[in-house]
Amino acid sequence: MASQLTQLLLPLVLALVLPQASAHAESRPTYGKTLVASLLEEPLVIDPVAARSHTDMTVISLLFDTLYRVERGKVVPHLAAAMPDTSDPLQVSIALRSGVRFHDGTSLRSQDVASSLERVRNSDLGFLLEGVKSIAVGDNNDSQFNRVVLTLRKADSGLARRLADLHTSIVARGKTPTWRRLVGSGAWRLGQRSGRKNSLTLKPFEAHFAGRTYLDSLVLNWYESAAAEARNYEAGGSHISARGEIAFAGHRPKYETKSTQGDIGALSYLGFGTASPITKESAFRRAVSLAMGRSGMSQIGSGEEVTPTTSVLLPRRPPRPFALKANPRAATDLLKSLSSRYPAVEAKTLTLQLIVNSSRPDDAVIAARVAAGLYVLGITTRIVSLTADVFARRVRAGDCDLYLGQLAASGSPGLARLRKAFVIGGQVKTAQKLFGQSRASMERQFAATLPIVPLFRRSLRLHIRSDVNGVDFEATRTIDYPGVFFFGEPVKN
Repeated sequence: MASQLTQLLLPLVLALVLPQASAHAESRPTYGKTLVASLLEEPLVIDPVAARSHTDMTVISLLFDTLYRVERGKVVPHLAAAMPDTSDPLQVSIALRSGVRFHDGTSLRSQDVASSLERVRNSDLGFLLEGVKSIAVGDNNDSQFNRVVLTLRKADSGLARRLADLHTSIVARGKTPTWRRLVGSGAWRLGQRSGRKNSLTLKPFEAHFAGRTYLDSLVLNWYESAAAEARNYEAGGSHISARGEIAFAGHRPKYETKSTQGDIGALSYLGFGTASPITKESAFRRAVSLAMGRSGMSQIGSGEEVTPTTSVLLPRRPPRPFALKANPRAATDLLKSLSSRYPAVEAKTLTLQLIVNSSRPDDAVIAARVAAGLYVLGITTRIVSLTADVFARRVRAGDCDLYLGQLAASGSPGLARLRKAFVIGGQVKTAQKLFGQSRASMERQFAATLPIVPLFRRSLRLHIRSDVNGVDFEATRTIDYPGVFFFGEPVKN
């Protein structure tokens, strides 16, 4: 009887189980193919210490590795073999993973790590490693791993978290990376960078310690207009687009599309050059901030989340609506205090140059809104669109009155981002002096001097072709391209 019952039930059980097993097997990642995706602008800065924008952070995250990573909110070892040994809280030892190689085939050594961290410590972002007195190298006789030893001024429980910041990425021999000399250890290596084609091609690093990526090639394109990117995606020319809903209005992409959105990861801001002395005045900067009507900036972009803000940090509570509205009366009062030294302010003949990056499509719209706010104050704004390389060169030299910039998340806690804003605004010494101060104290100093004027924060909303899987966001708000793979055939709309 039992045997007969088994014979009757077996087909039913197999019918229930086998489809699930088959579906599971079919959905397993497969290797191969080229993925074409988009960047928000032309990548320029390949030095982890100098990177600021979301695009530069994205490329750096693919080409380089850090000692630690943040996964699901927890710090885990990456190039490091284990969490820091803090048995002596003032002599922190970090063992390094064995078998790690750079793209040129050389092995990762403790000296590479020490030199890379020294670059950070001696840079304008040295506050990421403040409290570190010295960095030494050595071999651990009780283990197969090399190690570095950080001597601290006092115990530091947040050290590993800061060593997950993309700015602390390890570079070969601690030398500043350039496009011509780009040697990292990341899951991807540089294939080709073509400014004429607005394209960057990356190839898998076959010897990456964490394993080979699923894709055979990754092509990252940038565009000078949101419409151009949208059209390319609609026609099936790319697999992932950062332009959606608004750009696709009235159209349907060739292939079935799914979408995902990351957390808020980039701050758009108004920065100040040194061409005109008035831009150094804190009263002028505060007047400019008061003149900005930020509420309307929530409409900028292509459907991603855009949050107007007056702060670098994520607020503890949503800002009140009036705080985002322009206050021309208060702004005018501040400008009056400068009129004796700057007659052009009193005569309302002040003209300022605002430079924008032509490879960042939304910046033209943002610039127009900034100009409208300044016009109410009697200030004329001359907007100049520049190629990405010329724009970056002039910003570094201070060769402008105003510019539009972007400050992206790099993996550090929020207070480090606030201090980075002081660095961007040329107030490096102030950033260094903020060590140990409370959030409230830092925000007061920021509001008093306004090294940059925050405008809005934005997330990254991706539109993804139906046959592309595994798209996810890292804790650094960059995309986890090593985990992306193709499955099945694209479904046509």
